Amino acid sequence: MPYKVCVSCSEKNGVRASQCIKCKKPFKIKQKKEKLIQEVETDFDWHTLLPGNDIKVAQGSGPTYTYTNSNDEKVKEYVGHYGWFRVDSLTSEGIKAYEIIPVGQGQVKTGGFAFIYMNKKPRVMASGTVMSAHKILKVKKHGTTINTD
Repeated sequence: MPYKVCVSCSEKNGVRASQCIKCKKPFKIKQKKEKLIQEVETDFDWHTLLPGNDIKVAQGSGPTYTYTNSNDEKVKEYVGHYGWFRVDSLTSEGIKAYEIIPVGQGQVKTGGFAFIYMNKKPRVMASGTVMSAHKILKVKKHGTTINTD
């Protein structure tokens, strides 16, 4: 059966105990992580984005690079961006944006700059990278943070 050991008296306690059963010393409780909850729009034209709009780029979308590994198997790697971004400007082929990172209580900080390729017509680069459009969601409203385990 799983247990945790008291650092003060070495007594074995149940994993859900909040204090030691022998010496009554409280156990350190891990802080719960915060998750940003928001409303998103899925069906929209990316050309309508404005500077300052927030978007979420889906993982497993965008440019890919395919290579053969040591077992002679074809491996497809996604080399595009994913996560949360704040739009800086648009070009004919995509979105210039800054990464945004939730820091709690509905607040975000900005990270690195990214170009999010959006052209629907795939293009093969000299390196072998296939430029394909990213899948994005438009964040309509940032919500509050909730605690998660």
